[in-house]
Amino acid sequence: LLSGLIKVDLVITYMSKSPVPFVYSVFVRNENPRYRFTAEETARMLSKNCVHLLPPHHWRRTKMVAWVVSNCHPANNRIDYANAINNFIPVRHDMVPIVLGAFKEDYEGLLPPRSYINVDDYRTIRELTDYLLYLDRNDTAYATYFAWKEHGSFHVRFEYCFNQKLLQGA
Repeated sequence: LLSGLIKVDLVITYMSKSPVPFVYSVFVRNENPRYRFTAEETARMLSKNCVHLLPPHHWRRTKMVAWVVSNCHPANNRIDYANAINNFIPVRHDMVPIVLGAFKEDYEGLLPPRSYINVDDYRTIRELTDYLLYLDRNDTAYATYFAWKEHGSFHVRFEYCFNQKLLQGA
């Protein structure tokens, strides 16, 4: 009975080069839908005052950093990294978009500019936490992380991505 079945061996990871990438969602631009912004578009986007884009709960927040992560015993040091950040800033609820784990090119290829903070852009944990403290004191600088909202939105994409790869015979 099982002899007529086709065996499929696929690897699903968050990396874009995976046979079946597990992409939570994809950013779609309002105009000229493509993933990357040009340097000129990025400069124009970040030069605007975006305080009006801050979510309403921003003005009532009492914490700076959220810890949102799967509990899959990762090979990287993200748990140690979060514990080290906690030495300088309490890690609790509400959000600052901080990423750790994927290749920088994956983030840059999928996400709009200035929509996240990549820990790999900082030499030390102290340098990162100093920057986070700066953002906590400067609403205008923090608001630049919401500038992308005027240029597109995120759409859940995993089912499409997975089915497309299966149909292509990955």
